[in-house]
Amino acid sequence: MFSSASILYLVLIGLGLSGFFLCTALCRSFISLSFLPNHEDERTSHRGTVSRAGGVAIHITFVVAALLGLWLSRIGIGSDYGVLVMLTGAIAVLGLIDDIAAISPGLKFLGQIILSIVLVMFVGPIETMPLPVLGDTDLGVVGYVVAVLWVAAFVNVFNFMDGLNGMAAGSALVALIVLCLVGAFGGNLPLFLTSLMMTMSLFAFFIINFPAGNIFMGDAGSLGIGFLIAGLALLAAQPSQSGTGVPVALVPMIFLPFILDVSITLIRRIATGQRFYQAHREHYYQRLNQAGWSHANVTRLFMVAAIFSAAAGWGVTQLPSPVEWMGVAALALVLVVAARIIRARAGHDDQVRQKSRPDKSEPQEAPANAE
Repeated sequence: MFSSASILYLVLIGLGLSGFFLCTALCRSFISLSFLPNHEDERTSHRGTVSRAGGVAIHITFVVAALLGLWLSRIGIGSDYGVLVMLTGAIAVLGLIDDIAAISPGLKFLGQIILSIVLVMFVGPIETMPLPVLGDTDLGVVGYVVAVLWVAAFVNVFNFMDGLNGMAAGSALVALIVLCLVGAFGGNLPLFLTSLMMTMSLFAFFIINFPAGNIFMGDAGSLGIGFLIAGLALLAAQPSQSGTGVPVALVPMIFLPFILDVSITLIRRIATGQRFYQAHREHYYQRLNQAGWSHANVTRLFMVAAIFSAAAGWGVTQLPSPVEWMGVAALALVLVVAARIIRARAGHDDQVRQKSRPDKSEPQEAPANAE
């Protein structure tokens, strides 16, 4: 006989599968209707017009499935996880408005800050953080500021990196699966439930988006997914939520390839006097694509990097807290060195290809669509 807990987990898995099929149907419908068409601009790497309503499909199915799951499991829609789900829907709406009307970056960032503050007010701050020499340090009131900055910053990092088919979605799937497993084996039912529902919705989108780029997630998708993952990292790190707590550095380490790409690019643009907030095509992943790497290969590279970072991150977070930062620094150094080697190799291969091309006037195959 199945226990009541086992039956509940099976019901939640069935609910997640329902979300998968619903999201698939919505994505297919939006494609056929050419709903919310996306056009080329200074940031995109695609050609032609493609629906960018994938984020709408993702969040409709996620919010409905997650809230229903929280109700069925008696965790409650008014719980911290319920608040996170509803605020995820709210920031997705902000992204949808930007997709439709192209609001100013300042106004969009203000909305992100407000929603981040609201989230932290409900779910609480980052209580402790491993610091060099000091180890786990109680942040006190500063923990609220750090939490707000983390959520707002990560939302933008994820949004900036949503530029090639499947890259942001694929890396997010890696993180969500890790959180789902941690929740399942750690007895944290709301973490398992919430991660599972987004995993299933996002996977439905991923298999349509990758590699051909038949639909994009748009800002509605990237802002909402980034917000959810940042919020899950906050909740999972709180001992009061699960009894043990997930290491606070784990999720940032999974996305260290994204964080490094955005940080290095912004520093380079600021140092050269460019407006860092303007749309551009100077990210590492964009340079790889420009050097001849296909969208699929760049996406696979970043997904492998996310899996590697997740495994390394879990090992690093098991180190004594006073030296944990050394593991983070070592992983960052490995990723930076690997990026430089890959980038140099890509540039060399591109030069060889250009020299060996028999007739540069011949039309070349157009790249696959990408956001």
